[in-house]
Amino acid sequence: MSEDNELEEVPTQDVIDRLKQQFPNRTLSRFVIKDQGDEHVFILTSPNREEWKKYRVECKSSGEDIERMEIAVERAALAQIRWPEREEVKALFASKPGIIANFAGELNDLVGTNAEVSSKKL
Repeated sequence: MSEDNELEEVPTQDVIDRLKQQFPNRTLSRFVIKDQGDEHVFILTSPNREEWKKYRVECKSSGEDIERMEIAVERAALAQIRWPEREEVKALFASKPGIIANFAGELNDLVGTNAEVSSKKL
């Protein structure tokens, strides 16, 4: 990682293939955050049911406490980020803590809470 905390630009196809084999029953997602000209790329897996429940409980128990909510999002994000290495991600979060908030929506997308739903009266 460079001195200005930029992550490696993109994972290799070998890394992606290895992650697909390692997590065959999970959705693999490429998540990109563009920040002041920098592009940060992450590969995440969708949380399993147990991980999702834990995240939801932590979020609910945080109530109106923004700091506790941020901690819940950061824990869940770190649990699902498979690339780059955890230490690189932690360094980025330490230098740009606002980036953590971007993961809340992505985690919801990965488990399907933002799925498009339609119904029709029969």
